[in-house]
Amino acid sequence: MAARRGITRNTASGYVKSIYRKLNISSRVQAVLHAARMGLVECPTICGIATTSYSSHTARRFIPEAT
Repeated sequence: MAARRGITRNTASGYVKSIYRKLNISSRVQAVLHAARMGLVECPTICGIATTSYSSHTARRFIPEAT
């Protein structure tokens, strides 16, 4: 993906880290769940598993509340 954008892999990695930091998340799974919660993507299988397999307390760890 970085090559298609004309940037280095390290630059892309830095951008991803910056986005994660701003969203207060630390993984791709958390990013997908956050995007789903915001209505940016639909992921019934993944999000269905996440919401039924984990307690609500655990789910809140993965999807930080907007501040």
